[in-house]
Amino acid sequence: MTNEYIPFLSKIKEIVKHTETEYTFRMTYVGEVRPGQFFEVSIPKYGEAPISVSGIGEDYVDLTIRKVGKVTGEIFELNEGSSFFMRGPYGNGFKKENYQGKELIVVAGGTGVSPVRGVISYFGEHPDEVKKLHTILGFKSPEDILFRDDLRRWEQQMNLVLTVDSSDDPFYRTGLVTKYIPELELDNIHETAAIVVGPPIMMKFAVAEFLKLGMKEEQIWISQERKMCCGLGKCGHCRMNDTYICLDGPVFCYSEGKNCLIREENIMDINTKKLKKNAFRVSKVRGLTASRVRVPGGCCNADVMQQVVDIARKYGNGQIHVTTRQGFEIEGIHMEDMDEVNEMLQPIIDNLQINQNEAGTGYPASGTRNVCACIGNRVCPFGNYNTAAFAKRIEKAIFPNDLHFKIALTGCANDCIKARMHDFGIIGMTEPQYDPNRCVSCGACVKGCDKLSVDALKMENYRIVRNEEKCVGCGVCVTKCPTRAWTRSAKKYYRLTLMGRTGKKNPRLGEDLLIWADEDTIIKVILNTYKFVKEYIDPNAPGGKEHVGYIIDRVGFAEYKKMGIGWCRAST
Repeated sequence: MTNEYIPFLSKIKEIVKHTETEYTFRMTYVGEVRPGQFFEVSIPKYGEAPISVSGIGEDYVDLTIRKVGKVTGEIFELNEGSSFFMRGPYGNGFKKENYQGKELIVVAGGTGVSPVRGVISYFGEHPDEVKKLHTILGFKSPEDILFRDDLRRWEQQMNLVLTVDSSDDPFYRTGLVTKYIPELELDNIHETAAIVVGPPIMMKFAVAEFLKLGMKEEQIWISQERKMCCGLGKCGHCRMNDTYICLDGPVFCYSEGKNCLIREENIMDINTKKLKKNAFRVSKVRGLTASRVRVPGGCCNADVMQQVVDIARKYGNGQIHVTTRQGFEIEGIHMEDMDEVNEMLQPIIDNLQINQNEAGTGYPASGTRNVCACIGNRVCPFGNYNTAAFAKRIEKAIFPNDLHFKIALTGCANDCIKARMHDFGIIGMTEPQYDPNRCVSCGACVKGCDKLSVDALKMENYRIVRNEEKCVGCGVCVTKCPTRAWTRSAKKYYRLTLMGRTGKKNPRLGEDLLIWADEDTIIKVILNTYKFVKEYIDPNAPGGKEHVGYIIDRVGFAEYKKMGIGWCRAST
């Protein structure tokens, strides 16, 4: 019993050169295999690639390989007698019993000829098993034609139409393969079968021509051989809805595989950059995305929650992920439904007062992440300010924006939001107000500051003295005082930290930039930092994103200070 996960070593028996970039490798193999199936070929250290079977013999299989990457590039360096690893065969191939006794039409384009070569050869050599055999093969140019020896033989065995996109040579027919489908002389349309393999757009229009002739979907077979990946259904890259093409395909009856073909065509039209800027995720499942719902400050009402649920039930798979940045991701949305989802998102955007260029177009921008916050003084006794309200004010000032920024707000020095792990961390502070007339010298505030904070209080002559240099404005003294001798200051103050980050490269905590700053100052610093990043960001940064900390490390804090806080009089 063979293990389908483990590759085996196969020797190259013969190499046939078709073009500069397309060779057929005849590989040693003994076992059951059908046209339309595929093998995973691999070279250690370089990876593996799925390759369709283009020929079958008693002790070999043919693999027609195009030189397009590292793995195939290395294979092209090998000679006859050399070996490489293979595993398989995988997938569902062409079954000859589906076409026996019928008038068979095979339409293929470019490298799509490879998976059907075995079918054409078999029925060409067994003409008694089909009523008639028609083959329409298309290539870009005469120089791109594959299997020339086979073509000469097929020309004698069947009705062969060979076409190129364009050529000055009158010997070749020109035009797309779809041009020649209506010209076929078919005896009985209801006793025909068609196989169509090639680029998705070619398959779409070829199938359409057959349907115009009166063929039913059940009479047509297609191959999604271009979508193969691991072969085992483990990586998920070939998944379309609940269909794993590498397991359930790649060969499908059109009535079963048409949704995969349609969705693949739609996927090909998707601009991934535009997708991300519209706050939709590129998911690991082909054809599916997730809508990212930004909630500034992590605070919303029940109406928003219900609307998220409605979208998840109508257009998603019913699953909602609450993100680490206090938003929602509505999972399992088909890409073709994004416009409808954007329309349903509009009441949420209006409710949360999200900045938007045009109504009905969904969430704008995805560079700057959702401004997140702890629950603040609306609920928490330690909170020094309304974190959600300040988060929404910052959101209004900075969105939409493509630059990669992470901003987090926390109500006090407990830092429940882990503000120091963000590009900007905003920590609420209060200047404790002491009324000696209400003090009963119980010492609760002193004990609280000692145990829970920075030991900034002491008792002298039955009165409390605060060390202003040590005080971090946490407000513990306020929460511990039973007589309200300590109260929070009417004016809100903040500690602003900069250059915090997590990730794979040099994670670090943010450092204090401003202390005892007000809201207006903080917003000005953030906006000025955006200007600084626009000027100094690495133009070759991956994905156009670079953390503020990396830029400051490279340019120097002195240069940042000129633009970011040079005007600021707040204490640093």
